[in-house]
Amino acid sequence: MNFSFILVVLSLLAFPGLAQSWLSPEGQKGVPVKKNSLLKKLQEEKGFLSPVVCKYDENRLVESQPFSWKEENGKWIGRLEEKGNLWECVIRFQKVTAYCQEAEVTFKLLKGKQASAGVALSWQLKDWREDNFVFIPGAAYNGNRFEVLAEDYPPMFYDEKFQGVDFPVTITDVPRLSGQGEVSKMELTTADATTPCMGFYDKVAKKGFLLFTGQSTSLGNSGLTVEESQDRKQAALVLSAPAVREKWYTGMHLRKSPDRGVDWKAGDVVTLKARMYLFPANSLQEFYTKYFQERKAMPGDASWKHRLPFSEALQMEMDLQNRERWNEAGGYYKNGNGDSPFGHIQIGWVGGLMQTYPLLVKGDETSVQRCLQTFQTAIEKVRGQSGFFYGIYKNGKVYGDNFHLNNEKPQVAMVRKNADALYYLLKQFLWLKRENKNPLIQPAWEAAVRKLADAFVHLWQKEGDFGQLVNVETGALIIKGSTAGSIAPGALALAADYFREPLYLEIAKKAAEKYYHRDVLQGYTTGGPGEILQCPDSESAFAMLESLVTLYEHTKEKKWLERARAMASICASWTVSYDFEFPENSRLGQCRAPATGAVWASIQNKHAAPGICTNSGSALLRLYRYTGETLYLDLLRDIAHNLMGFVSTQKFPVGNTIDGYVNERVNLSDWEGQGAVGNLHHSSVSWCEVSVMLTALEIPGVYLNPQTGFLWVADHIEAKVVKKSNKGVMLQMTNPTAYLATVQVMSESDLQKKQPLGPLVFTTMQAIILAPGETKEIFMEAK
Repeated sequence: MNFSFILVVLSLLAFPGLAQSWLSPEGQKGVPVKKNSLLKKLQEEKGFLSPVVCKYDENRLVESQPFSWKEENGKWIGRLEEKGNLWECVIRFQKVTAYCQEAEVTFKLLKGKQASAGVALSWQLKDWREDNFVFIPGAAYNGNRFEVLAEDYPPMFYDEKFQGVDFPVTITDVPRLSGQGEVSKMELTTADATTPCMGFYDKVAKKGFLLFTGQSTSLGNSGLTVEESQDRKQAALVLSAPAVREKWYTGMHLRKSPDRGVDWKAGDVVTLKARMYLFPANSLQEFYTKYFQERKAMPGDASWKHRLPFSEALQMEMDLQNRERWNEAGGYYKNGNGDSPFGHIQIGWVGGLMQTYPLLVKGDETSVQRCLQTFQTAIEKVRGQSGFFYGIYKNGKVYGDNFHLNNEKPQVAMVRKNADALYYLLKQFLWLKRENKNPLIQPAWEAAVRKLADAFVHLWQKEGDFGQLVNVETGALIIKGSTAGSIAPGALALAADYFREPLYLEIAKKAAEKYYHRDVLQGYTTGGPGEILQCPDSESAFAMLESLVTLYEHTKEKKWLERARAMASICASWTVSYDFEFPENSRLGQCRAPATGAVWASIQNKHAAPGICTNSGSALLRLYRYTGETLYLDLLRDIAHNLMGFVSTQKFPVGNTIDGYVNERVNLSDWEGQGAVGNLHHSSVSWCEVSVMLTALEIPGVYLNPQTGFLWVADHIEAKVVKKSNKGVMLQMTNPTAYLATVQVMSESDLQKKQPLGPLVFTTMQAIILAPGETKEIFMEAK
């Protein structure tokens, strides 16, 4: 008999309050399988599928009972009789491909009644490896097998033992698999993931397994559980209905869950659906590519609601910046309301020296002058001796990025913030030069930006790492590791071009090499936000993608393009792939907000958000141009189009009736409590406002190849090609919204697609104005 199972049984006898294991005992068999089926392949890998009835004591699994099977009319029928109850399980299999099979599994209580119970599909894996990469998109990367520092919010590396030394990736107290000697079980729900999916990659066997399902059944959201045996040689991947977790992640810690089983009576029925993939994959990157390709297999693609054109959203946000975000006394644009330093200038990350970019390009003269004044204030008053910027500034005083010590030790700054500042200041200077507005750029500003680039160079030359936190006075690295500075290679590539300094590009390439081999090849990037320690996150992922595409544009070296493709697949895992069903009485449920395209924050901050924090996602457009892979455009459309659906307007309020207000909470998960799902507070979040502006500025509403007729639409308009010839195409565009739409159209031939687009993406676009309800036909010439 399996030794791990004996231990579990003995522990239950000695300690009846302990939970039962999902791991099957020795000798248990699953559903019978046919030749050439996916389940046969799974069986050959020493695994099997076992539908079970689950019994719970409050939130603890106390028993899981398998069925006995026979085949009837091409269907497998299971029976389970115990204590006067008779259960039936009917499985319908459908082969999709040689590597994919669908299963529809219906459970029914034919006779009797059962309190506090549920049902589950359990994939039992008998030849398990602890180094298998366990994956739940948005929730678990390598099973979250990292060092843990269980801090309250906001966490920070305060202990001096972390400072100036190398240490393993360290995360907070999130759901995770554990190391040897500890119980290793990770319990989540389908609402904790960007796609209802779980799987793993076996690097030794070079095989991947992915399981997709729907969000919910008649019993509510389903459970996603991964459990390993004590010796780590056996594992179970479990899809359960309803979701019953013993531990629930909330308030930064794992706590006792309020989940419970349900009471069954004769005639009650529930169906679980799953699509399973067992496929060859020579690398983790191939595993991610398969996920990217199949992520919409279940529950399927989203619907598209046209509410707010890009141009109107941009104007609303620019008006909001000038109405609520301008500090006249201090002479700068703020990143929030209220009196907290966090709501004044925060360099990078949440919008500081980034919100000025769209205001400078598309704003009125007042906006332009305020942008220039913000540059002056930041460069004059927020820079440290090393060239790095302080993280926070308010009315003449600087603060650190170390939360509880930000007043005591203001010299501690986020590397990510400084990298953002370098990248966006250079883009703004490049635009001013392109528009022949060089006199607006003061020599002292250019000198300050160059000194910031030099600070990154010096940091790399000394440490071989950009790290996570830096001393802005000395330039010394305080906290090493993480991918927090992942936009820095892209920023240094821009600096190399702007200042004609090859050393910047050399350092950019070295840093990107390190990030790619140390982090990306492991399947994650870490530490982008300033308050997650080094948890895997979306912000560092999308910044890494931007850097890799930028490096390809500057070097023409194919390796950066291939690495960008690998990175894009990881980015896709952070993006919600379907329209989550919010509670009907929630704010997002009432306004039918589209969850598809919302970007998950991190494995710690378990919410999705409108847009990318903080960039437009234009790297996906550029990557499509260089590869022809439309998956990148699909992902970008999800993000860019549905971002505007979260912008509140008087005509379509989303938690507020103020034009331009947008909140960062797209809560699918119950990590902030069940009442928080689909709900949000009334305030507006600065980085979301900036993301809206950057998206409207840099992402074309329509992309067209007039040679082939290929058409892609991201804006809140309808478009189609109505006529095509050798000379070009007739493009018909309709504005179904209640707002004037100035649609940015990018039209380019196959030959033009091969040319690098560069940092000023929007300069290649043509504006077409559509009144509310108007339809126009425009001839687009093939060149």
